[in-house]
Amino acid sequence: MKKQILISRTFGEIRIAVIENGVLAELQVERDSSSRISGNIYKAKVLNVISGIKASFVDIGMEKAGIVSWKDMRSEDGTFNRREQTSPVSEGQDIIVQAVKEPVSGKGPRMKARVTLVGKYVILSTDSDKTAVSKKIGHGVERRDVGKTLEKLRPQNMGLIARTASIDKDASLIEAEVKSLQSQWENIVQTSHIKPSPSLLYEEPPTFLSAVRDFASPNDEIIADDWDILLEINRYIDENFPGEPVSIGYHSSDSPLFRDFGIEQEIENLYKRKIQLRSGGDMIIEEAEGLTVIDVNTGAGTSRGGGTLLRTNLEAAAEAARQIRLRNLVGIIVIDFIDMGFSDMKKVCKTFEDEMRKDRTSHTISEISEFCVLHLTRKRSRESVAKTLSDQCEICDGTGLVKSKETVCYEIIREIEQHNLLARGGEIRVRAHKDIIHTIKCVESELFERFERKGVSILCEEIDESIDNFTVKGEWKV
Repeated sequence: MKKQILISRTFGEIRIAVIENGVLAELQVERDSSSRISGNIYKAKVLNVISGIKASFVDIGMEKAGIVSWKDMRSEDGTFNRREQTSPVSEGQDIIVQAVKEPVSGKGPRMKARVTLVGKYVILSTDSDKTAVSKKIGHGVERRDVGKTLEKLRPQNMGLIARTASIDKDASLIEAEVKSLQSQWENIVQTSHIKPSPSLLYEEPPTFLSAVRDFASPNDEIIADDWDILLEINRYIDENFPGEPVSIGYHSSDSPLFRDFGIEQEIENLYKRKIQLRSGGDMIIEEAEGLTVIDVNTGAGTSRGGGTLLRTNLEAAAEAARQIRLRNLVGIIVIDFIDMGFSDMKKVCKTFEDEMRKDRTSHTISEISEFCVLHLTRKRSRESVAKTLSDQCEICDGTGLVKSKETVCYEIIREIEQHNLLARGGEIRVRAHKDIIHTIKCVESELFERFERKGVSILCEEIDESIDNFTVKGEWKV
């Protein structure tokens, strides 16, 4: 599967788009105003030990303290407290921790003391003495050969995990990366003895370099619209995985890079709840805090026979997997497919699972229910794309709903009647949105006539405010 990695720089922002087989698969946005810390390694000071949640808060030099579970912390003898019964650290103690989750929703970052260093071919684990092979590497000889290579190269008292990029790679390339990661860890430990706490000991490469490391494969194409970024990528590849046949090019067109490849329109589509499927059906995506629901529908006027349901569900399964990656949906994800027979539903599940194998983020897919509802959990490491690119609506408070015009009209009518000016006459001033004023005058014209017969004038003034924002003020006649 050939990929294109597009990197576009605007002042204060870098956007990375990964295109697989001509289709946008992943989007990452990094802004100067919100720097990423996931993967960074710190020398931290323990602030509080909370037995109730079996975790400790640590100062890493940020506004919000990080939180570390006891099971992810080393004790003084260097082992991990896997049973979580007592705290392995005490307040005021210095420890080395790594950020695994960005600060989200007002919470501090999630940290761990099980430090890992990520390379292109392997992941070096500082808390293990075992080897493992990525689940995405198939069974049989290929998987066994990779495992044997890791066993030979594993440093003492450390662990290695083979990434998918290690398939068919010469052992010398993997060995060079293992030695580089081991040296990197030794430098981090030495630096921790010198620096005070809190201090940053290691900073994860910029997002665009991480994307090159994680996505770029032989014969893939990297295109950027900034020369400085291209030079940095070229240097990074030469230093870390030389010999990889990756094409690197500069976008010299006067037209913006993302516009030329149709990415801008794809980004606009990320704001939409409804996704139209080629089969005539559609998907509705509702994202909440920690829960996302994807509802698959046949669409109006679409036949439910002749294999239409299967085609729609198969297309929805592939598109749902793409949207999960593209929008970076995390937490619990529920997909409500169209009801169909068990044998056909197994085909749909297989399609979804096959597409999700492309996902680098850790996830677990559960068995589909008898009601054709599938749910999965996906690890949160950063905010979803929607939360990165948008703010919560101040009018609807994020619900997506506002009061109807009719509802607001009746609220105004009740306010008018509460002024009790009918007995002595007076004047009532209504200030509201122009659509509300129009609705009151057209639909509730009898109201004006009834009040005027009692000597009460209703004066309306249009204001440039939201639909549900209005004022009603009564004054006595002099």
